[in-house]
Amino acid sequence: MRGCETRWAGALFALAVMVTATTWLEKLWWPGLFGAAILLYAAGLLTWAPRQFAGRHKPAVVFLAALPGWGLLQLALGTSSIVGLTLRACLGWTVLGAAFCCAAALFQDKHEMRRFLRWTSIFAVVLCTAATLQFFTSEGRYFWIWPSGQPQVFGPFQSRNNYASFVLLMLPLVLWNAVERDRINWLWLMPGALMMASAIASGSRAGSLLVVLEVPVFLWTERRRTAVLVLLTVGLATAATLVMGWDALGPKLRDADPMRYRREMLLSALEMLKDKPLFGHGLGTFPGVYPAYALFDSGYFVNHAHNDWAEWASEGGVPFLVLILGFGACTLPGSVRLPWAIGLPAVCIHALADYPLQRPGVSLWVVFLAAAAMWKKGDYRDPPVVGEGGRSELSGLGFGKGLRGNVRASGIANADGGGSQILER
Repeated sequence: MRGCETRWAGALFALAVMVTATTWLEKLWWPGLFGAAILLYAAGLLTWAPRQFAGRHKPAVVFLAALPGWGLLQLALGTSSIVGLTLRACLGWTVLGAAFCCAAALFQDKHEMRRFLRWTSIFAVVLCTAATLQFFTSEGRYFWIWPSGQPQVFGPFQSRNNYASFVLLMLPLVLWNAVERDRINWLWLMPGALMMASAIASGSRAGSLLVVLEVPVFLWTERRRTAVLVLLTVGLATAATLVMGWDALGPKLRDADPMRYRREMLLSALEMLKDKPLFGHGLGTFPGVYPAYALFDSGYFVNHAHNDWAEWASEGGVPFLVLILGFGACTLPGSVRLPWAIGLPAVCIHALADYPLQRPGVSLWVVFLAAAAMWKKGDYRDPPVVGEGGRSELSGLGFGKGLRGNVRASGIANADGGGSQILER
């Protein structure tokens, strides 16, 4: 049983890694190829290995299901300004909803959830380390190979602000790995400090401010060895920042008008909402409709409003914004209760000044961590019962023998060497 679930979780993790690693190619791969892969995965998991959601997940699933449904209603009523873009947006929201359902189902096993979160932490450290090296040595090439058209670039993210959002989301999870045991784990603490410094080096003003605030909030929430952790984390992050520098951030902080262009784009989005407050202009249509409401011309293509909340409202109207807020409200208790999940509200705050949730390399991990944060200790199901012939309820999928999985299920708490603090504290 456990071997089967590990393989299902591993496949979902691999898909998320591939989506993130090719974020700059999202128009080519997302939501098309990778979206289809995730939907097929969801069909396989939820049909061949059906699960029951905990009660607290069901409202979130309803809200997520309503998001593409709203876009289809726009198409049915003819209120979408650009049909093709709305269809694409509907598919994207459907994929995110399917990913959330898959994660919520898999995470019923707390050990699989713990393993998935550990995988995610390792991936975040590897990606951020590679992104930092790439920023200084690749001459603007993604992974030192593909040209980005920019002098410098962080990992697979076209925008430095999107990279800062990724760090905001993952940093608390990495720091939690550093402190979950009785002793501070330097192998996690040092990469956490590097991630914090790299977000500052990226030059994202809002991202840098939030990551500086996020660390003390995490330490306050964690409530153990706070003084020591403050000194260690701040000291390491300061040293790393001095090494990497803040050349990109300094000029932005000295800008007399930090809201230049963002203010005008926000006003344009609000004007779009004012014209169609009920149904909006159609999901995904902001870049096509915006030129009619533009207040300036910088010579560049404006693809997003640099405020996800205003953009969603202009595209879907007030009801669509309420649906998204409803999903956020479902995840809020867990993100406040669990120190490793405070990256969720941090990214949502960053979305007031940028568009992190429009990038699948960020939004996909948001729904995964949201699904994990909503579980509580009493929600986990019992280990599987082995039937005749030593086969568990999922052994027929060809992922291993049920007897072996049951043995692992009964002994994993001791084998894991420390229980499941990451889930239950």
